[in-house]
Amino acid sequence: MKKICISLCLSAFLALPAAMAAEFDKLDIRTQDYIVGQLAEAVKDSDIAVLQDRNDEWARPDGKGLGRGRARALGLSPMRFVSMLKGQAGSLSCNDLIFAYVPDRTELLTLSDPRSGVNLPPPYRPLFLADDLVRLVFLKHQREPVRTRVAKSDRDPNLKPFIADAGQMDAAKFMEKYSLAEVFSNSVFRVAEGCVFRIECAVPAMEETDLMRLNKETLELGKAGLPKLQDETGLLALTREEVSEIVFVACLCGGDDGAVKYAEAIRSGGILQPVDGSALKTNIGKKLSRATGGLRSKP
Repeated sequence: MKKICISLCLSAFLALPAAMAAEFDKLDIRTQDYIVGQLAEAVKDSDIAVLQDRNDEWARPDGKGLGRGRARALGLSPMRFVSMLKGQAGSLSCNDLIFAYVPDRTELLTLSDPRSGVNLPPPYRPLFLADDLVRLVFLKHQREPVRTRVAKSDRDPNLKPFIADAGQMDAAKFMEKYSLAEVFSNSVFRVAEGCVFRIECAVPAMEETDLMRLNKETLELGKAGLPKLQDETGLLALTREEVSEIVFVACLCGGDDGAVKYAEAIRSGGILQPVDGSALKTNIGKKLSRATGGLRSKP
């Protein structure tokens, strides 16, 4: 399944319209600098994954022992893992369910504008809206619940004890009580702020569930609203070349064997293409290279 998923991603990237390549270049300088700054910080210790935020996720069993209600109470967003471009996927395979702490708009840092001295919200704040889009995401494994993300209440009254324990108990004891250690060990991540991008990448179809068959009209209504949702995400679209250079620079920041690791990632098959480290072509790749101190690793 992994190989099928990767091949579909590659085919879709090759079919991208050329006009998409200029999207980063069309951003104002403040936004470009913000994005590159966030990426430069994230490459130090983040993995890079391809994920899909599916619109029909509510109609699929989670298979992880966490449950939709508990995930919602912990502030987690369910989505599908497609592939890991940098880092370790562990036991995850294409289309496996994961849970993510996505950037909370109410917690985003404000930035001081040097010209006016006024604190402004970040200029790039992409959203996850269960919109079916495939994303390139910088993230880290999250080994325990984030207490500040626990809901104050939930529409399901049966979750009241769970929410109370999540907000008060020691994390290890809480996970032991509710048998959550396994799901947090491999399937929960925290997404880096400002490090999420739209990519065109086809993924294998998933099997229709009984719940989906019983709710066809609801699912069709959801599909009809996807174009609007996708516009509202505020996502910057990246080309295959831009993705490749970003991942290449990120690999080099991981140590002297970065170029070797990137070459291995290409050989394993996927959406990455060879990159000439002596002559990066995309503006986002060049800016990220400068921001991280240049291309230091050698094959």
